[in-house]
Amino acid sequence: MSETSIPSGMSRRDFTAGAVAATTAFGLSVGTAPAQGGARFRRHNISEPGFPPRVLDSYKKAIRAMLALPPSDPRNWYRHALVHTIDCPHGNWWFLVWHRAYLGWFEQACRELSGDPEFALPYWDWTREPRVPKAMFDDVLTPTDPAYVATFAEFRKAFDGAVADVWKKASPQQVSALLVRGLRFPADLWFDIENNPMFFDRANARGLTPQTPDFDASTARTVSLPTVLNALAPRDFITFGSAKTLFHSGMTGFGVLEGQPHNRVHNCVGGFYLSPPRSGFMQDNLSPVDPIFFLHHANIDRLWDVWTRKQQGFGLPTLPTGGDLSDWSRERFLFFTDAKGAPVTRITAGDYAEIGPFDYDYQPGSGEEVVPRAAGTAPSAAVQSFDARITERSITPGGRAGGTVALPAQALAARAG
Repeated sequence: MSETSIPSGMSRRDFTAGAVAATTAFGLSVGTAPAQGGARFRRHNISEPGFPPRVLDSYKKAIRAMLALPPSDPRNWYRHALVHTIDCPHGNWWFLVWHRAYLGWFEQACRELSGDPEFALPYWDWTREPRVPKAMFDDVLTPTDPAYVATFAEFRKAFDGAVADVWKKASPQQVSALLVRGLRFPADLWFDIENNPMFFDRANARGLTPQTPDFDASTARTVSLPTVLNALAPRDFITFGSAKTLFHSGMTGFGVLEGQPHNRVHNCVGGFYLSPPRSGFMQDNLSPVDPIFFLHHANIDRLWDVWTRKQQGFGLPTLPTGGDLSDWSRERFLFFTDAKGAPVTRITAGDYAEIGPFDYDYQPGSGEEVVPRAAGTAPSAAVQSFDARITERSITPGGRAGGTVALPAQALAARAG
């Protein structure tokens, strides 16, 4: 499946609750691409042995600093989350690039407020660890910590004035962007947050718990390597990155990456699939209140980078082509602020088409095997899975079972000769 159409106005939670594809596979040992390099900052996999403890220490410092800032400061923790609430795109071809910009500016604020000039966001490779990492239940890395606002009533009381100021200080272009989303006044936003609902009391701020951190079976399938490889398979940007729409406020359809691992992990961590269901911020558009949001989206951004390098390796386009590129590139993102809390000057999608300006790269993780190796590069050990068909269904004690495996063309080409 390369793309799934959804009715206009349907939320991520509503859609993915009833539509998830299951995939099965067998594992084979193959080579993987070498690490990319040359960037100043490296985003590390939180689940890998040797993960630097300094990274989470600095993340905690940044979170505590943001929680302590007054609501009037755009770098306040909840103000960061509200930018996502009022402006984030889902179910369209700006999903990837908007979130890349969102994480990039947030990461710079973390550097500033943590006092760690080398800080880079960690990422969570849920293909390798299909559960909430243990470290993310510690201290302010979970929104159930006492440092967070306890109730919606307290949240509205504290942030009512700051939200009103967003409208008072909005430029005409920002007002237009809010109107496209049906947000005429602050009261519209508060209505949506309270009645959707988007805010969850501190005791229920995350659905998965230290006692039940594992994904349900369906979510585990949607983050499995076969699904990830399927998400990385498209040869054009629109099929890979979700459907075209006129504005980044519209919702038209999900590509595999957004519709399956992205959406399902959000809802799973939020507790939507538990029996009985639990509530948690990750279920809806205030999801960045949960610090794990940024690790989840760093992995989505990493997979976009993997897909981009795959395309480059095969000489295929990495962005929309023709007139689509102009339409995609000039879309404006008007609510980001920098490490000092000032409005940013880079306001178009085209400004974030590449990760270079933020100067980071990723420790290699799941999916790297789709990137063709440069000539003369020695393979390294990795595990890749492929769809398989059982050829003998009758198995007896001491007997043998058989099967056929279809290898992707790039896996065969990489081993020619």
